[in-house]
Amino acid sequence: NALYSLKNNQLIAETNEKLVKEVELLTLASILESSDDALIGLTLDGEIMTWNIGAKKTFGYNNHEIIGKAFSILVPELENDEMPQMLEHIKKGDPIIQYDALRKRRDGQLINASMTISPIKNPKGQIIAASASIRNITKQKKILEETPFPTSKHIFGKTWY
Repeated sequence: NALYSLKNNQLIAETNEKLVKEVELLTLASILESSDDALIGLTLDGEIMTWNIGAKKTFGYNNHEIIGKAFSILVPELENDEMPQMLEHIKKGDPIIQYDALRKRRDGQLINASMTISPIKNPKGQIIAASASIRNITKQKKILEETPFPTSKHIFGKTWY
């Protein structure tokens, strides 16, 4: 009876642990899917594996149109595709900090993008893929370009002599 009770308690604890992990994974998936930022999963060869709603809004492609395509489809023809070099750094475990790049939407419109590329690791810590987090910063860049910079006399609402 005591042995049965002990095994039963272990089974309950294992089941609870699995349920907690499943809820955590579902929560994380929901966060990723509902993000306004484009969150894209890439193979280490640059093929698009996953595509969230933010990516659809940013680039205009539906999942079935883009999954399996090369990331280079998002790079304008006259631009240098830096992704192969970025993925080489990811493979080595080098961190990729945020950088800005020009990208192309499905309709051909060019957008300014702020990008971060990160490694995806398996449970053993091996790098198996990469994730790209991309934010459309076109409006912000346009505002900065159109905003006249204050003269040295009038900065932050103060007059300097």
